Amino acid sequence: MRFFFCFCFLAIFLHSCGFKEREQTIARKEQEIEVVQSKLLLKEQQLAEKEKALLARELSRDSTYKIADSSNQYEPRIVGRWLVKMNCTETTCEGSAIGDIKVEHWDIEYGEANSVTVKAYADKTLARIYNGNYNSGDGLRLAHENSINVSLSFTEKGNMEGTREINRPDCKIVYALSAEKAL
Repeated sequence: MRFFFCFCFLAIFLHSCGFKEREQTIARKEQEIEVVQSKLLLKEQQLAEKEKALLARELSRDSTYKIADSSNQYEPRIVGRWLVKMNCTETTCEGSAIGDIKVEHWDIEYGEANSVTVKAYADKTLARIYNGNYNSGDGLRLAHENSINVSLSFTEKGNMEGTREINRPDCKIVYALSAEKAL
Protein backbone atom coordinates (compact mmCIF):
# COMPACT_ATOMS: atom_id res chain seq x y z
CA MET A 1 0.00 0.00 0.00
CA ARG A 2 2.83 2.33 0.80
CA PHE A 3 4.34 1.49 -2.50
CA PHE A 4 1.07 2.45 -4.19
CA PHE A 5 1.00 5.88 -2.49
CA CYS A 6 4.64 6.50 -3.38
CA PHE A 7 3.94 5.52 -6.96
CA CYS A 8 0.90 7.91 -7.15
CA PHE A 9 2.89 10.73 -5.58
CA LEU A 10 5.76 10.19 -7.99
CA ALA A 11 3.39 10.04 -10.99
CA ILE A 12 1.67 13.32 -9.97
CA PHE A 13 5.03 15.02 -9.37
CA LEU A 14 6.43 13.96 -12.74
CA HIS A 15 3.19 14.91 -14.47
CA SER A 16 3.24 18.47 -13.01
CA CYS A 17 6.84 19.05 -14.21
CA GLY A 18 5.77 18.60 -17.82
CA PHE A 19 2.84 20.93 -17.24
CA LYS A 20 5.13 23.93 -16.61
CA GLU A 21 7.07 23.21 -19.78
CA ARG A 22 3.83 23.12 -21.78
CA GLU A 23 2.74 26.45 -20.28
CA GLN A 24 6.07 28.02 -21.26
CA THR A 25 5.79 26.60 -24.78
CA ILE A 26 2.27 27.98 -25.15
CA ALA A 27 3.34 31.40 -23.86
CA ARG A 28 6.27 31.43 -26.31
CA LYS A 29 3.99 30.50 -29.21
CA GLU A 30 1.50 33.24 -28.21
CA GLN A 31 4.33 35.79 -28.29
CA GLU A 32 5.39 34.54 -31.73
CA ILE A 33 1.79 34.88 -32.95
CA GLU A 34 1.61 38.46 -31.63
CA VAL A 35 4.85 39.32 -33.46
CA VAL A 36 3.51 37.83 -36.69
CA GLN A 37 0.19 39.68 -36.26
CA SER A 38 1.97 43.00 -35.73
CA LYS A 39 4.10 42.38 -38.83
CA LEU A 40 0.97 41.59 -40.84
CA LEU A 41 -0.75 44.75 -39.59
CA LEU A 42 2.28 46.84 -40.55
CA LYS A 43 2.38 45.23 -43.99
CA GLU A 44 -1.35 45.88 -44.41
CA GLN A 45 -0.85 49.58 -43.59
CA GLN A 46 2.05 49.81 -46.05
CA LEU A 47 -0.08 48.22 -48.76
CA ALA A 48 -2.94 50.66 -48.06
CA GLU A 49 -0.51 53.60 -48.39
CA LYS A 50 0.87 52.21 -51.65
CA GLU A 51 -2.65 51.70 -52.96
CA LYS A 52 -3.54 55.30 -52.08
CA ALA A 53 -0.39 56.59 -53.80
CA LEU A 54 -1.13 54.51 -56.91
CA LEU A 55 -4.68 55.82 -57.05
CA ALA A 56 -3.45 59.40 -56.71
CA ARG A 57 -0.89 58.85 -59.46
CA GLU A 58 -3.53 57.26 -61.69
CA LEU A 59 -5.90 60.17 -61.13
CA SER A 60 -3.15 62.69 -61.83
CA ARG A 61 -2.45 61.00 -65.17
CA ASP A 62 -6.13 60.71 -66.10
CA SER A 63 -6.83 63.77 -68.24
CA THR A 64 -10.61 63.41 -67.97
CA TYR A 65 -10.37 63.57 -64.18
CA LYS A 66 -8.28 66.73 -64.36
CA ILE A 67 -10.71 68.40 -66.70
CA ALA A 68 -13.70 67.59 -64.51
CA ASP A 69 -11.89 68.52 -61.32
CA SER A 70 -10.34 71.80 -62.40
CA SER A 71 -13.15 73.20 -64.48
CA ASN A 72 -12.68 76.89 -63.72
CA GLN A 73 -15.11 78.37 -66.15
CA TYR A 74 -15.38 81.83 -67.57
CA GLU A 75 -18.67 83.48 -66.68
CA PRO A 76 -18.87 86.99 -68.14
CA ARG A 77 -21.76 88.00 -65.84
CA ILE A 78 -19.53 88.10 -62.76
CA VAL A 79 -16.99 90.54 -64.16
CA GLY A 80 -17.42 94.12 -62.97
CA ARG A 81 -18.35 96.13 -59.87
CA TRP A 82 -20.83 94.68 -57.37
CA LEU A 83 -22.57 96.15 -54.34
CA VAL A 84 -22.36 93.48 -51.64
CA LYS A 85 -24.55 93.56 -48.53
CA MET A 86 -23.61 91.27 -45.66
CA ASN A 87 -25.96 90.41 -42.82
CA CYS A 88 -24.51 88.52 -39.80
CA THR A 89 -26.57 85.37 -39.23
CA GLU A 90 -24.32 83.47 -36.82
CA THR A 91 -21.49 84.46 -34.51
CA THR A 92 -19.48 83.23 -31.55
CA CYS A 93 -17.02 86.15 -31.65
CA GLU A 94 -17.00 89.05 -29.23
CA GLY A 95 -17.68 92.41 -30.86
CA SER A 96 -19.92 90.86 -33.48
CA ALA A 97 -23.68 90.44 -33.21
CA ILE A 98 -26.37 88.70 -35.21
CA GLY A 99 -28.02 91.31 -37.40
CA ASP A 100 -24.86 93.36 -37.99
CA ILE A 101 -24.86 94.70 -41.54
CA LYS A 102 -21.82 95.55 -43.66
CA VAL A 103 -21.72 96.96 -47.17
CA GLU A 104 -18.77 96.67 -49.54
CA HIS A 105 -18.05 97.23 -53.21
CA TRP A 106 -16.39 94.34 -54.96
CA ASP A 107 -14.45 94.58 -58.22
CA ILE A 108 -14.48 91.11 -59.78
CA GLU A 109 -12.14 90.15 -62.59
CA TYR A 110 -10.60 87.07 -64.16
CA GLY A 111 -6.92 86.21 -63.94
CA GLU A 112 -4.78 83.40 -65.31
CA ALA A 113 -6.44 80.03 -66.03
CA ASN A 114 -9.87 81.55 -65.39
CA SER A 115 -9.08 82.18 -61.73
CA VAL A 116 -11.19 84.92 -60.14
CA THR A 117 -9.80 87.87 -58.18
CA VAL A 118 -12.04 90.10 -56.08
CA LYS A 119 -10.94 93.42 -54.60
CA ALA A 120 -13.26 94.28 -51.70
CA TYR A 121 -13.59 97.96 -50.81
CA ALA A 122 -15.10 99.36 -47.61
CA ASP A 123 -15.96 102.93 -48.54
CA LYS A 124 -13.07 103.75 -50.89
CA THR A 125 -10.44 101.78 -48.98
CA LEU A 126 -9.22 98.37 -50.18
CA ALA A 127 -10.21 96.03 -47.34
CA ARG A 128 -9.06 92.66 -48.71
CA ILE A 129 -8.44 90.63 -51.84
CA TYR A 130 -10.19 87.32 -52.41
CA ASN A 131 -8.99 84.63 -54.82
CA GLY A 132 -10.98 81.72 -56.15
CA ASN A 133 -12.81 80.34 -59.15
CA TYR A 134 -16.18 80.05 -60.81
CA ASN A 135 -17.79 76.76 -61.74
CA SER A 136 -21.32 76.51 -63.10
CA GLY A 137 -22.09 73.65 -60.71
CA ASP A 138 -20.64 75.21 -57.56
CA GLY A 139 -20.90 78.92 -58.36
CA LEU A 140 -18.30 81.42 -57.23
CA ARG A 141 -15.94 80.16 -54.49
CA LEU A 142 -13.51 82.63 -52.91
CA ALA A 143 -11.01 82.63 -50.05
CA HIS A 144 -8.92 85.22 -48.23
CA GLU A 145 -5.84 84.08 -46.24
CA ASN A 146 -7.41 80.71 -45.33
CA SER A 147 -9.64 82.41 -42.75
CA ILE A 148 -12.48 83.83 -44.86
CA ASN A 149 -14.46 81.69 -47.31
CA VAL A 150 -17.16 83.00 -49.63
CA SER A 151 -19.70 81.03 -51.68
CA LEU A 152 -21.97 82.83 -54.14
CA SER A 153 -24.34 81.66 -56.85
CA PHE A 154 -26.56 83.47 -59.32
CA THR A 155 -30.23 84.09 -58.62
CA GLU A 156 -32.94 84.15 -61.29
CA LYS A 157 -32.70 87.96 -61.43
CA GLY A 158 -28.98 87.90 -62.27
CA ASN A 159 -27.88 88.91 -58.78
CA MET A 160 -25.79 86.68 -56.54
CA GLU A 161 -26.51 85.28 -53.08
CA GLY A 162 -24.49 83.17 -50.70
CA THR A 163 -22.47 83.12 -47.51
CA ARG A 164 -19.27 84.53 -46.09
CA GLU A 165 -17.67 82.56 -43.27
CA ILE A 166 -14.89 83.97 -41.09
CA ASN A 167 -13.01 81.33 -39.12
CA ARG A 168 -10.81 82.48 -36.26
CA PRO A 169 -8.96 80.23 -33.82
CA ASP A 170 -11.54 80.72 -31.07
CA CYS A 171 -14.70 81.78 -32.90
CA LYS A 172 -16.64 81.97 -36.15
CA ILE A 173 -18.85 84.53 -37.94
CA VAL A 174 -21.27 83.74 -40.77
CA TYR A 175 -22.82 86.37 -43.02
CA ALA A 176 -25.62 86.00 -45.56
CA LEU A 177 -24.52 87.82 -48.72
CA SER A 178 -26.52 89.48 -51.44
CA ALA A 179 -24.66 91.01 -54.37
CA GLU A 180 -26.16 93.34 -56.92
CA LYS A 181 -24.35 94.47 -60.06
CA ALA A 182 -23.48 98.17 -59.82
CA LEU A 183 -24.35 100.26 -62.85
